[in-house]
Amino acid sequence: MTMLRLKFHVHRILLAALILGPAAISPPLSAAEKKMTGTGIFISMAGRQVGYEADDPKREMVQWTAIWTFTSSDPDFDGIIETAPTQSICGPGGCRHHGHLTFRHRNGDQSWGYFYGTHEVTAKGDGTWTLSSDGVKVLLGGTGKFANIKGQLKYAAKNVPFGATFNWTGQVDY
Repeated sequence: MTMLRLKFHVHRILLAALILGPAAISPPLSAAEKKMTGTGIFISMAGRQVGYEADDPKREMVQWTAIWTFTSSDPDFDGIIETAPTQSICGPGGCRHHGHLTFRHRNGDQSWGYFYGTHEVTAKGDGTWTLSSDGVKVLLGGTGKFANIKGQLKYAAKNVPFGATFNWTGQVDY
C-alpha cells in the first residue's frame, strides 16, 4: 500500500471513530486494565478563530493546537506530553470540541487517539477568562510498549483560568 493510500486509510478510520463515537470502538473492560488519575497542565497553544458573520444568532469556529503535560498516578503516564490539534464550534447552545491527540511518553514511545467534549469560556470583569470543560480522550494505539493500548481518559475542569489545568481519570489497557 502506498504511503498516500495508507494515510488516507488512517484518516478514514479516525474520521469514522469521531463520527460513530466511543460506543462503536471502545474496547471491553479487561482484568489487565489500569485505573489512573492525574492532571493536565497547559504548556502552549496556537490557533485561528473564524466567525460566521451571516449567522443569526452568531457562531464561531476555532481551530488550535494545544500542548499539555500530565501528572499521573501511573508512572507510564506521569510526565507525558500531549499534542492535540483541536476544532471547536460555539453557538447559542454552547461549545463543542473534538480532535486528535498524540501522547509522547517519557520512554520515547507514543500513543494516540481522539477526544471530544463540551466547554464554556467565561469573560470576567477584570479582563481574564475562565474555562469549564468535560470530555473523553479515547486511546486507540501506539508504538513500543503502547502498541496495543486501548482505553479512555475522562477529563473535566470547572471555572479554572483559561488554559490552566484539567483533572482526569481513566481506564487503560496496554
